[in-house]
Amino acid sequence: MAEKRIIGGSVFIVRGGALLPQGVNHPICPTQPIEAREGDDVTLQCLLDPPVNVVNYTVDWKRTDLRKVVHSYRHNRDHAGPQIAQYRDRTTLSHEDLSRGLLTLQISSVQSFDSGPYRCFVPAWTASCTIELIVVRRDRNQTNRDASSTRPPLEEVTGPNNPYGKSRTAGHAGTIVVFAFVLTLVLGLLMRGTLQNRSQMHQLNTQAADGGEDLERPAEIDLQDVA
Repeated sequence: MAEKRIIGGSVFIVRGGALLPQGVNHPICPTQPIEAREGDDVTLQCLLDPPVNVVNYTVDWKRTDLRKVVHSYRHNRDHAGPQIAQYRDRTTLSHEDLSRGLLTLQISSVQSFDSGPYRCFVPAWTASCTIELIVVRRDRNQTNRDASSTRPPLEEVTGPNNPYGKSRTAGHAGTIVVFAFVLTLVLGLLMRGTLQNRSQMHQLNTQAADGGEDLERPAEIDLQDVA
């Protein structure tokens, strides 16, 4: 059975020669991945619930996919021995935050190879939680943003079938307009020709009618003269 001690009104449990505050649960980490761009400084943080001073305890940050130590804190100071080479001189653990139950790790100038799961771990409680870090390329982000801000509509993009970058939809519309104009012009000419033909036929009919009357009048006169 674990031994309990009361110090300063707080209850502690003696385990493995260490005094552990009673009621400590586990670190709480963000559930959403942390996203950063190459070259950024990133802060990863876990909160002990309930908060407890862990200045005198061992705290480790590890890459679970690599099974390597990113940062180690032991005996009230940073311990560089087990740290993986790619994080050497690039990590900082806030000692001040440890007194408030915060396990705060800063990684400077992150690169794509820093992407992965990071676990904060307090060995005295065999409790941990994991944060996912995603590092994206800065030039890719910048290119995407520039392209999205200046990119023309898809139908206006130049290509083998559209060398001048004009809209295919606009081209189709222009073709339709030209066709409609030509059709209207042709119909107008046809209607004009029809009207002209009708006018000429009417004139011919009128002249024929007038000529007929002239031919009949002499005949009538002749008959009268004979009578």
